[in-house]
Amino acid sequence: MSGRMKQRRALNPVDLATLSVNERILRECHNLYVDPENGLVKVACNVGLNLLAPRKKIIIMLIGNHSAGKSTFINWYIEEHVQKTGVAIETQGFTIVTSGRKRESLTGNATLHLFPYLKPLQDISGDIADLTFVFFDPIGQALCKRTIDLVEKLNTRHGDRLRFYLSKADEAGDESDRQKVMMQIVQELCKRPGLNKCGFDMPTIYIPLSNKYIRCVNQIDVVCKDIEKTINRTIQNMLNTLEKDCEHVAELINARIEEDNKAKAYNFDASSRVILLGLVGLLLPFLLFVNFVVSSFSKEFFYSFLGQNGTESLYICLSPVRGFWQVIPSDYHFTALGIILFISIMFLLLARWFTRLKPTMNRKDRRNLLEKRDYVQNIVKDKKHHLYQEYLEQSITEQDL
Repeated sequence: MSGRMKQRRALNPVDLATLSVNERILRECHNLYVDPENGLVKVACNVGLNLLAPRKKIIIMLIGNHSAGKSTFINWYIEEHVQKTGVAIETQGFTIVTSGRKRESLTGNATLHLFPYLKPLQDISGDIADLTFVFFDPIGQALCKRTIDLVEKLNTRHGDRLRFYLSKADEAGDESDRQKVMMQIVQELCKRPGLNKCGFDMPTIYIPLSNKYIRCVNQIDVVCKDIEKTINRTIQNMLNTLEKDCEHVAELINARIEEDNKAKAYNFDASSRVILLGLVGLLLPFLLFVNFVVSSFSKEFFYSFLGQNGTESLYICLSPVRGFWQVIPSDYHFTALGIILFISIMFLLLARWFTRLKPTMNRKDRRNLLEKRDYVQNIVKDKKHHLYQEYLEQSITEQDL
């Protein structure tokens, strides 16, 4: 393996020291695809396969009516005050949160993209989100039709990614009041054909405060577990996809090499036919011409040039041609000559036809392709197995803890 095939874009020591295991796995998988020299995307493109590099982060979209607690949840989750909170009817625009500390209580922590959605329905599709959290708050539930319209739109394409929560449950009064609020929201959802599902679940959540005692059951850990599960599922899917892509790329390279081998074998056979047909096409008129010259002079004439042995050898080689020509009556010599010339031309045309060779790779391109295959099969797949082992070791350790 040449020095050019060494893995590039390796994580720097700072990243290795600061990133969590899951974050590092996501980032290293991404780098294996986008490396400018040996990345899977570039290698696959060389063999006619289009691959998309996986994202380094998972994306979670938060939607809900105004003052549903989206920004408050983000500030609580990342443990940084990056989102302004308030009771304004609408904040125009998207907010993309990509940095900040993760909750240390999460075993599956990884950097997230969090999108608190606050814009009109037609501006969002939700195609890029791994999860979509829908927050219904008990205070503004009367205004939640707009949110439900958006939920119905998302449910038609990404219903498996939707999660529903009753936010600010601690402000809903007693248990009876919370049940009434939830029933009203569920009834509104069930009016929509696409949202009328069995086993509908809507945990109650609120931001825990250490100095405040609240009797309401807080299921905010369900939200964290959903994020954790999504992170773990994303990592597993990414690693599995990485191995499948490696195998697919290697198969395509092998097919390209096999195709090149067949093309070279065909060209060799074609070249052999060209030589054979060309010799036959040129040899027939040449032998007739030599026989005509020899017949025009006596043996003694050739003795002075070729000697006795050379002259006898010449006559022996031409004996089949001389015998064939003598068998043909003299009146048909021109006809026979025309037929022989026609046959020679046909052989030469066939030889020209077989000169159409198939394109093949040069040695440099073939060597580079083989190096890419070895890199994918050995370096990338080995890296995948190493990352998967780290992921499993982390999971086992967390379970033990």
